[in-house]
Amino acid sequence: VDRRLLGAESEQLAVKYLKSRGYKIVCINWTCYAGEIDIVALGNNLIFIEVKSAKGGFCSPCEMFTHKKKKHLERSINTFLEQNFKNKNIPEYRLDLICIFYFWGVGSKHLYHYKNILNTLI
Repeated sequence: VDRRLLGAESEQLAVKYLKSRGYKIVCINWTCYAGEIDIVALGNNLIFIEVKSAKGGFCSPCEMFTHKKKKHLERSINTFLEQNFKNKNIPEYRLDLICIFYFWGVGSKHLYHYKNILNTLI
């Protein structure tokens, strides 16, 4: 399984899911020196969304969201805020995690949306 293709498909699925729930997508795959933010969206506030996926059931996508990845995301979020809200009030924001499980042979997938995980352990 090509990880890039799986990642792109998962991000598209996450965007479709978010739009169906009224979120406005600001950008996808925003990059800076610190890393990448998969999706930036607007709901009641600014939302940074990390998308993780796994195929085959060997591990959970949530297990791939490590402490190290979270630290890189925090740096990327801070850079995004600095670049986009210079001399302005920084809006309320949160970090969400979308995990997508793909199941071999069955052709099904399950999407889980964990909200406001910045100060929690997954």
